[in-house]
Amino acid sequence: MWQLLYMTGPITLRMSMITKLTKANPNSGSLRTTVPKPILELLDLKEKDSLEWAISQKDGEIVVHVKAIK
Repeated sequence: MWQLLYMTGPITLRMSMITKLTKANPNSGSLRTTVPKPILELLDLKEKDSLEWAISQKDGEIVVHVKAIK
């Protein structure tokens, strides 16, 4: 079970979860996945909310940034 700690101010949070990708629909090149419940709670996401995705590279590692858009 994951435990989320809520803090004020800037925090560094490391969480690791595995989800599977599936085709969005048969005619699409897109894939979809499930957003794990701890991430839904952390970002306070609800159905119909949007996510903004950004990708960066640091020290040879690809980092994906996800921001909730309300």
